[in-house]
Amino acid sequence: MLRLLGSHYHFRRTIPHVLLPLLGRTEISLSLQTNSKRVARERAAGLYARTEEFFSKAKVMYEDASPEDLRKLIALYQDIIRDTHRMIAIEDERVKAERTYEQAHGSTSTRCRA
Repeated sequence: MLRLLGSHYHFRRTIPHVLLPLLGRTEISLSLQTNSKRVARERAAGLYARTEEFFSKAKVMYEDASPEDLRKLIALYQDIIRDTHRMIAIEDERVKAERTYEQAHGSTSTRCRA
């Protein structure tokens, strides 16, 4: 599920065989935009859960789906990808805010001691 490419971790998941014609690819691979294994695991776990839900719904729908249903299914797949990028951006902002707070708090504590 996780692989290190260069300095960043990536999420990788094989697409079920039945869905290959629909999605036109054999796997989902997304950068998790982190070099921290702990952060990568957390992000991958969330992505795994969303892809599992997608695959389950897609398998049921695909058997008897109309063209409109298939378009909705592809839109759901695209939403998963977009949401992942948004989630990573929000997480990065949270980490930056925490670091800024810790630096400011640490500076204040040092000044008070002096």
